[in-house]
Parts: sequence; structure tokens; C-alpha cells
Amino acid sequence: MKIRDVYITDFIRTPFSRSRPREPPRDVFGNIRPDELAALTLIDMFDNRLKGKVKPEDVDEFIIGATHFNYEHIAFGGRYSLFLAKFPSKISSIALDRQCGSAMTCASIGFTNIALGNS
Repeated sequence: MKIRDVYITDFIRTPFSRSRPREPPRDVFGNIRPDELAALTLIDMFDNRLKGKVKPEDVDEFIIGATHFNYEHIAFGGRYSLFLAKFPSKISSIALDRQCGSAMTCASIGFTNIALGNS
């Protein structure tokens, strides 16, 4: 088996702010669920940054990390964000919580899966 070269050419992340549930005016994303925020990020990425280069149908696997999963994220392993973004239902997903290392772990898993031909 030949290991494929893999390159990260761009990245995007969900915006974040400090959670202040007791001070709604200061809680920028307090009324948006995390899965909705991830879906909005996916929509923006594919409609703007990747337009004409990669389509949602080209995605084999979705890997998402967070420091604290809640609501639909924990029950559906990140798939709910895909559904909200209207991505094809054939895409498998992985959700992981590695505290401050989630993003790097997601990138590592994705890199490895692509390099070995698993995605």
C-alpha cells in the first residue's frame, strides 16, 4: 500500500465567545446551539471558501471536536450539524472531546484516514 501525501490548504472553525448564561446581553452565541453554529460554519465554508472546488457530496467523513458536547451533538456524534447544513446523509461522522486538543486530534485522524486511503 502506498501512503498518500496529504496537505491542509485551508481551515475554518466555529466562532466562540465566553459563555455568560446569566448575562444574556454579553453572551454573544447564547441563543445558538453548538450544532447550529457548526452547521452555519459548514454552510459558509462550502458556499464561499470551497465554492467550485469541493462539494458536500465529495465528503466521505466529518470529524468534529469540542471541549464539551451537549444537546444533539453528544447523541448523534456530530451528524446533526451535517443534517442542519443539508449535507448528504451518507456521510459518516466522528465527534470527540479532547479538551484543548480536539482540533489537532481531529486533524490527525483525518490526515491518517486520507493518507491510508480510508477516507
